Amino acid sequence: MNNLDAFIGLLLFLAGAPAFVLQFSSNTARDILLKRQPFAGALTLYGPFTLGVIVFIVLNSLPPSTISESILLYVLIALVLWVCFRTLSYARPTAIIHSELQRALKYIKLKRDFPQIHVNNIVDIGSESNNSEEQRQTLIALQKIAQAYLQCPTYKGNQFEDFIKDLQNILTIQDQEANAENYQIVISIMQSIVEHPQTHPGHSYADQSLAYKTLSALGQQALHFINPQVPILCMNALSTHNTPLSTAASQSLYEIAAAALKQDTPLIAMNALQAIGSAFYAAAPNLPSQEITFDYLALLAAFWQHGSSGQFIARRDLDELRSYPGLNLQQQIELAIEHQREKANFTISDQIEAMWLAYHNKNQSTMLR
Repeated sequence: MNNLDAFIGLLLFLAGAPAFVLQFSSNTARDILLKRQPFAGALTLYGPFTLGVIVFIVLNSLPPSTISESILLYVLIALVLWVCFRTLSYARPTAIIHSELQRALKYIKLKRDFPQIHVNNIVDIGSESNNSEEQRQTLIALQKIAQAYLQCPTYKGNQFEDFIKDLQNILTIQDQEANAENYQIVISIMQSIVEHPQTHPGHSYADQSLAYKTLSALGQQALHFINPQVPILCMNALSTHNTPLSTAASQSLYEIAAAALKQDTPLIAMNALQAIGSAFYAAAPNLPSQEITFDYLALLAAFWQHGSSGQFIARRDLDELRSYPGLNLQQQIELAIEHQREKANFTISDQIEAMWLAYHNKNQSTMLR
């Protein structure tokens, strides 16, 4: 062959590409390519070189001709281009994320099952990276997988426990403020999980309960952000499309609001108070859920602890509760105190009791005047 040196050079490039990919890839990427998916990894890394060698041997065994040399040249050039645009891209984490996403979506479509292996690969890439953009791409990929599987008939509402924990772990980074957008992606995923049982009655509420707890945790983590958008988004996800408000959502709203008051961010706490208060009065003329009543009183007690302005808000709402038809406020206060004690929430029970004593004594002294 007249172009033998050129052909050998192209084959050497194809042979060296896998070494380049493995050298510049992360430990997780190498593990994915070589251990977790050995066949797919070998095909990705060594497939072009193997195909090039086969074509070279076959065409080289034929009688020399310009046509066979041209075919071999075009094939090798095509393989080199494939390696440049596909194989070498595996040195970048985002390329692996995209590849695993496509495999995961295909797996859901064909197997109608959760693609745990591919999700694990994506999560490991995102957890290993300190790059905000790579983490964002990781979360977007996981969001697409969650959306696809939520529409799958085999999803019954109780298969996302590990998935939800993985999402939280990815957000455990040093510079959280700069990654508020990543929080918003996870909040959107949680909201999709929360809303699923409402459109699929009869399914388990296990994942929904975990999503509520996660929204509470994310809202509390984001309270130190300069922009209050993230905790407010968490509260919106907890209260939107929930009529009546579920007890788990009410509990999570209380937890965010109580933490907000401790960090002196009353605006966020007021949002939660409005959501729980609206849910309370939405039950009229019937008595609302006891759990929501207890959360409402616990949040008012937290406001009471927050100085004179907080006491003004709490007193205003307590005055309204006294006139609620069929509601014995003192009895509900006593039940709320006992409820918190049974759950070992002694600080909360003490706060409710202190609020009631101060409020009741103030009213008694006013009546004696």
